[in-house]
Amino acid sequence: MSERDHDREHTAKPGARLGPLTGAAIPECDTVAPMRAQLLELHDAHHARVVAFLLSNGASLHDAQDAAQEAFMQAWRAANQPGAWAQIKNPAAWIYGVALRRYRYPSPGRGRPPTVPVPPDLLPADARTASPDPADLVAATHDTLTALATLDDDTRAVIAFQMSGFSAVETAAALDIDDQRVRNLRKKARSQLKVWLASTSEGGSADDRPRP
Repeated sequence: MSERDHDREHTAKPGARLGPLTGAAIPECDTVAPMRAQLLELHDAHHARVVAFLLSNGASLHDAQDAAQEAFMQAWRAANQPGAWAQIKNPAAWIYGVALRRYRYPSPGRGRPPTVPVPPDLLPADARTASPDPADLVAATHDTLTALATLDDDTRAVIAFQMSGFSAVETAAALDIDDQRVRNLRKKARSQLKVWLASTSEGGSADDRPRP
């Protein structure tokens, strides 16, 4: 480091960094503000879809809303920590993964409820048409949630990510698993959902349908 660079670093005010071109000290708030703006855009674009994603994973509407709120609060804390938000490569996929973990492992005082399909009229308006069914097996939202309830947690999570428009690679990163496992779970889900669809088409009762 040159003597000039050394002097610049030591004369900059605390909480500021040096500009790459001029060497002028840039207040840390100037670097955090754009990240906060990105987070607000993320919230507006994805909050209702995160709730729908959690409903697809078996959450009640109340718990889905709570977990989504906790996830965005965690994101807000990251946006206020210099460098933390910049380390998140895919903020959208990340927020879904955080919300899923918040639902699966709730904070003390909020236990995880049993998996219960949510009637379509209780869904957030934007969540009812958030994305198509991944395997084109079930058209109605209620039927989709009922079908997803027959899957195990990992398989249901992978399909919920797919329904939300994420690729196998993005899903793998959010769930911290191998992308080949994601593809295997997608294949498993399609097979199980086909069985479920066949049982409902033949007029089978809920007790006759396959369970995880």
